Amino acid sequence: ILAPILFNLVCLKPFQALFIPPRLIHSYLEGSGAEIMANSDSVLRCALTHKHRDIDLLMQTALIAPSSPHLIDPVRLNKWEFAYPAPVREFAFAVIESDESLVYDMPLHGNPHILFCLDGCFFLTEKALEATTHNSNENDNISIQKGGSVFLTPGKQFIRIRGKGTILHATVSGQA
Repeated sequence: ILAPILFNLVCLKPFQALFIPPRLIHSYLEGSGAEIMANSDSVLRCALTHKHRDIDLLMQTALIAPSSPHLIDPVRLNKWEFAYPAPVREFAFAVIESDESLVYDMPLHGNPHILFCLDGCFFLTEKALEATTHNSNENDNISIQKGGSVFLTPGKQFIRIRGKGTILHATVSGQA
């Protein structure tokens, strides 16, 4: 009953982000969110899961000290895209949002990218597009709808995005 007194409860507004540094214990109490993290095989679980929990290693590794939340508000990059500047170079995150017919040539900088359609429907095209997707129409025109995602392989310089809705966009090397 008294556990919530020990928590640092943070209530996020829609499309607001929270940066959580490595080793800081955290959890979600309610709502939905997208979690982006650096490439690592060192996720430690400490409670409320059926998965393996290594409490001794957690206590050696965890950052157990008072801290203030690092809230991140989106920064507009252009008419359609908002970036969430995290204080790390391992990953970058942005949201692409359009309530009109969007045609956007998004730079990829040769990095791999993950696009997740939060709402709406989008078509992605590129010359000799090589992508792995869960719902593709043909090789040169991939569609993603609400709940769909696509992984864009490294080496591409841009992709054309057409449609209406909201896309969550994650990549590496601080280039969202």
